[in-house]
Amino acid sequence: MAILYADYFTDPLCSWSWGNEPIYRRLREEFGGQIAWTHRMGGLMEKRSEDFDPEEMARHQEEASLATKMPVDVSFWLEHPPTSTFPACYAVKAVGFQSHDLEDLFLRRLREGFLTEKRRLDDVEEILKLASEIPGIDVDQLRKDMKSEEVLEAFHKDYEAARNPLPEARDIKDEDGRKRYSFPTLILWAFDGQYKILDGDNTYEEYIDAIKVLTPYMERLPLPSIEDFVRKYKRVATQEVVVVCNVSWEEAERTLEALASRSILRKRPVGHFCMWELIEKG
Repeated sequence: MAILYADYFTDPLCSWSWGNEPIYRRLREEFGGQIAWTHRMGGLMEKRSEDFDPEEMARHQEEASLATKMPVDVSFWLEHPPTSTFPACYAVKAVGFQSHDLEDLFLRRLREGFLTEKRRLDDVEEILKLASEIPGIDVDQLRKDMKSEEVLEAFHKDYEAARNPLPEARDIKDEDGRKRYSFPTLILWAFDGQYKILDGDNTYEEYIDAIKVLTPYMERLPLPSIEDFVRKYKRVATQEVVVVCNVSWEEAERTLEALASRSILRKRPVGHFCMWELIEKG
């Protein structure tokens, strides 16, 4: 049963949101169903501007990767920079109409596909290919729903909510004369209406402090072992193992390399870091 509710403002193509995946995965592991998540698609870019500088964007993405220790292949910004982030936002909202759990898996797969595999998320067919990799998603229904009034309305509500930030929000962006939350921003809500706003600059300890202020009754579940963690999620970054399993970078790499030597994992270098992928046995 949920004790807290989370509004998570993000965009599937946002590198800083990707950088916060270790924290969000640990929150899910440590508190499970005690936090009910709602993904709010903020819409980073409706249309690529005429003065867009791909080299500048690639540098920005590399800075985000180095700051968060999450793997990013920045070369896609030089080879085929996206024209819009809206199609991916529509797709996430559409999958949410099928299942909240599938929506969570799909959002994660979109991030992996775009930021570590150079998959084109401004292309509907490529989005549908990624969706087809997740058992349970009705891809034909997704194709229809991405264009539906219900999905467009749901996205519009998220888009507007992102541009009407609560006054306590610390990290605010100026966008075409409007204020909006930076991505990612997480708002934790208690039953009594109290809330805490956290962004990409907050540490995990600050998330825990916010939870303690909102409710003293949250049970902290045991953290998984490294092997259990990678078997559950199938694709993980080293930094995710460090944060979720609460180990040092050296211990994480040593254990991951050992799992790779046993043909349990495949190591895939991406930019300055790497992804570790579970080898599915046929």
